[in-house]
Amino acid sequence: VMRRWTPHITWLVPPLVAVVVIALVPIPPALQWPRDWLFLACDVGQGDALALSTGRASAIVVDVGPDARRVDRCLRDAGVRRIDALVLTHFHADHVNGLAGALHHRVTRLLVTSPLTDPPAEAALVRHIAQTAAPVSAQRMPMVVAHPGMSLTVGPWQLTVLEPWATPTELASPADGGSAPNNASVAVLAQRGSVRVLLAGDLEVEGQRRLLRHWAGELHDIQVLKVAHHGSARQYWPLWERLHPAIAVISVGRANRYGHPAPWTLWNLRLLRTVIARTDRQGDVLVRMGRRGTLEVLSHPVS
Repeated sequence: VMRRWTPHITWLVPPLVAVVVIALVPIPPALQWPRDWLFLACDVGQGDALALSTGRASAIVVDVGPDARRVDRCLRDAGVRRIDALVLTHFHADHVNGLAGALHHRVTRLLVTSPLTDPPAEAALVRHIAQTAAPVSAQRMPMVVAHPGMSLTVGPWQLTVLEPWATPTELASPADGGSAPNNASVAVLAQRGSVRVLLAGDLEVEGQRRLLRHWAGELHDIQVLKVAHHGSARQYWPLWERLHPAIAVISVGRANRYGHPAPWTLWNLRLLRTVIARTDRQGDVLVRMGRRGTLEVLSHPVS
């Protein structure tokens, strides 16, 4: 039996979805996920592993977390047997080291990566794993470097790459002293019908400023935001005001040593009256379209 949590919140959003009702619904671990899901954030500890459903057994995967076993388990629980596109936002270990698990017994049609191959050891690991994944797909998966404005139609989703809007040389030396790989994250706007999802990688203040400067006209009606950098304090508030997301998903590890998510970040999300879902507290987090054009946030505790 599924039991609904509070809060139960009604949001008024623009015409394509007149009313979005968001409910937090815990799913007992013994039960399988519903197969009509749209967005999934896997509980992989301190890292990101996300998916957008493209069919009953297929998905777009964005990042693969630090642990091959955990991302493999999460995708298996969601019924994902084929990856139509795999995006690695940047090469930090907590986003790429689980790659072998995501590819385990799964055909993968396309790999998209950040233009900044830093840290070099993890970038080399990704290349090696991608080149040796051929036994599953009977051919090497194409690898392409993301660039702003790059557009992909993958199943029912339209993907637009928004960031990084800078040259690799510029990305290597952030003006604000932030992390170069983080600010080189591939940020993706994904749209499926009326549902718009922004996947912000680990963009810090500089990258988020660029995002708002170049893409303000596209950053509207965001139903689901994957909060950048595990909810760190290095967020750019004007961007958040522009996005005003209905749902914010924070992919973060329990009792992590970085203090993520930052109290400042959570406070600002609450000011926006955004529903917050966290993998460190709720386990795997899934969003699906419910009745009458409603979005539901489901959680699946993982031991």
